Amino acid sequence: MSLGRTTTILLLLLDAIATIVVFNVVRHFWVGGQQEHLILSTLNWPLLAIVFSIFLIDGYKARTDMLALDYTSQHSIALIGAVLGTLLFTYAFVPEGYELQSSRAVIAFSFTILVPLTLGYRRLIYPLVLKSQGERSLVFLGDQPGCEVFRDECAKMEMVQPIIYTVVSTSSVAPFHDRNITLRQFDDVLEEIERGDLE
Repeated sequence: MSLGRTTTILLLLLDAIATIVVFNVVRHFWVGGQQEHLILSTLNWPLLAIVFSIFLIDGYKARTDMLALDYTSQHSIALIGAVLGTLLFTYAFVPEGYELQSSRAVIAFSFTILVPLTLGYRRLIYPLVLKSQGERSLVFLGDQPGCEVFRDECAKMEMVQPIIYTVVSTSSVAPFHDRNITLRQFDDVLEEIERGDLE
């Protein structure tokens, strides 16, 4: 199984477990332990809202940078949308008797806990995913002047990722003044990637 698929399944399982545990713990303390049974099937809709909202922001993809500030804000906004969707569904569309209708505060407080919790384990998993992916090369397609400009920009940004400079055909290969750049045929690099010889 690929790393991306494994990461997706792991995050889905963690989201499901976190939702079940948090809702049951919050409900237990909020109601005061009066209801002894766990709620499971009732949590299908909140869990669906969580999974759908996180899916929309690529929160299940191994390549999403989950340490970035952008992702943090997107994740928070997505779960705020999920709580609003859950509240709307619970009180506007579901007939009376639905277990979550006993308290709006249980839903709101559960989601308040789920925002940092779901983000927290994503931040713990992401560096492990990066480490297991290894160092990946960046392929740049262009001509000699383009390669030189790109190389200079990468040097300014102190980029350490390996770069493979490619051209479309041999006719676009011109002698370089700087021998630090080696041009390769783009088709050859694509074949290496397909064979798995190049990461």
